[in-house]
Amino acid sequence: MTTYQTPPPVEQTPLTAYSNESAAYDLDYDSVITADAEEKVILPDGEYNFQVRGFERTTSKTNKKMVKLELVVWPDELMAMQPPTVNDYLVLTSSNEWKLSSFFTSLGMKRKGEPLRMDWNATIGAKGRLRLFVESDPKYGESNKIDRYIISKEPEPGQVQMQMPGQVQQAPQAIPQAQAQPAPAATYQAGQF
Repeated sequence: MTTYQTPPPVEQTPLTAYSNESAAYDLDYDSVITADAEEKVILPDGEYNFQVRGFERTTSKTNKKMVKLELVVWPDELMAMQPPTVNDYLVLTSSNEWKLSSFFTSLGMKRKGEPLRMDWNATIGAKGRLRLFVESDPKYGESNKIDRYIISKEPEPGQVQMQMPGQVQQAPQAIPQAQAQPAPAATYQAGQF
């Protein structure tokens, strides 16, 4: 069995609704299409490594602040295909704080019993572990959903430990290369946070 520790490099671009790099455009009824079909990869229920590819600040159906995450997920075994991406939606409410805490703890950015100011830009390129399940929908078919984030014991060496304002950092910590690059530019929308 061949294993690898990290997924293929993740492009650090803002999330888009389209898989191609160029700007989307409307097609006519008799337009020529050139893109190849992409087969949807569904991973079986289980625990997997993940890396944060990107995020988007948005609002939920109930008009609450929400972060849409795009996560690259890969099994412990080498895959012959491109690892799939899975989206998760974290609603920013106190009743959902447990899930927010689990997410940041799984990345090694939050420690048990310590407060944390959420820094979404610092999550780009960060790695963790999660548990997936397969959801079947009669309209959309099967898809992977996140059951829970697996909490790491302590941040791994080299991972960023985010801190609250006023806290004194014990010793400087190296920033992983994936996080050292500038975060994607956020787009401003009136009324958004």
